[in-house]
Amino acid sequence: MRSPDFAPAPAHELLPFSLYAPGLPLGSLIQIRGLQRTQVILKLLAEHPSLRAAWVEERLSAYPPAFVQQGGNLACLLFVQGGGQLAWALHELVRSQVFRVVVLASDFKSQDASLELRRLQIAARHGLCAVILAAEIQGPVWPIRLRLETVFEAGAWRLRR
Repeated sequence: MRSPDFAPAPAHELLPFSLYAPGLPLGSLIQIRGLQRTQVILKLLAEHPSLRAAWVEERLSAYPPAFVQQGGNLACLLFVQGGGQLAWALHELVRSQVFRVVVLASDFKSQDASLELRRLQIAARHGLCAVILAAEIQGPVWPIRLRLETVFEAGAWRLRR
């Protein structure tokens, strides 16, 4: 009897990014930590001006004109204030498959943080969305596929694994 053939696991698509040569994997959770993480993300959005992205905060503090000054395209960017439903808002944005990048710019605090992150990871993989966590995460971080740190090297900001 012949064993069944299984399809190989799909390779992750990468979103090119000048500050991180391999590129950012779509369909996964990525944490960016350190100083200037907001500016690093704004550079990513400026490098991909037609990329549909969502910027999510518990209490919105982003200043849209600053995004434009850094080269961002407000026509492709949605700002969301999640309030007490931050995890739900984040999950629904990723699940909608409208956005290729969803940025969480508020600290993620939840009693079930690992469960919420796992649900988010599944939705991101299904929708080929890069979820960038530009905030501190409370609890286990095992669903995060890539953790990057901002560093200042040779007069420029870079991302280091």
